[in-house]
Amino acid sequence: MTDGISWPCGLSKETKEQLESISIHKEDSQLSFLRSYQPFDGLYCISRGIISFGYETENNRGLTSVSATFGQGDWFGASSIANPMQTFIQAELVEPCKFHFFHRNQLLQLLKKNDEIYKLLYFITRESHVTVAQCHIISLAEMIPKVSYVLLDLLTKVRRYSHKSSHVQVSQVQLSRIAGVSRPKLNQILKQMEKDNTISVHYGSIEIVKPEALAVKLQGVDLSYKNPIPHLF
Repeated sequence: MTDGISWPCGLSKETKEQLESISIHKEDSQLSFLRSYQPFDGLYCISRGIISFGYETENNRGLTSVSATFGQGDWFGASSIANPMQTFIQAELVEPCKFHFFHRNQLLQLLKKNDEIYKLLYFITRESHVTVAQCHIISLAEMIPKVSYVLLDLLTKVRRYSHKSSHVQVSQVQLSRIAGVSRPKLNQILKQMEKDNTISVHYGSIEIVKPEALAVKLQGVDLSYKNPIPHLF
């Protein structure tokens, strides 16, 4: 960690200084890709908050896949540096976000004189692919494991900056989109989980009362790419 930036790999002091010199702070209100299908305009390192990305079809109808969620210390945007093509990705702000931002044009200039930037892009891309691959696997599971995985995954992101928190600031509308489950079915699942005292539903948030009970619902599910459970117990 240097000046609030969580580096995804080992980098020389010189490279970190070059990157810090082009870094600017951004708020989520400044993000163009939240309002349209615009390509990422550079690299983003989340310094605070939680955001998820889900794929949509061209006619704007959401798929039933689980969205990839990123939190404090995570990076995204590496795939757009060389090829800033239009995407059909729907961003969902779970919690207000702040970012360290590195503009694409400035990164391309750095690449011309510093090969270590390729190392940074590689590690960011690799970690993003791991996250997305796990989401694809979870998308094939039944609805209860999908919802359980998303809740535990969100809780791991919350505990990066609030170690003992059990509250996830996510609405049922957001959870429905992130988990790829319809609102009626999600309501049924949450009501049963609340009846079992596994969770407690509040306005705009969900308290994870028994994360171990959610973990049990993931037994038999392939978590080989990214398993949130070891980070919670």
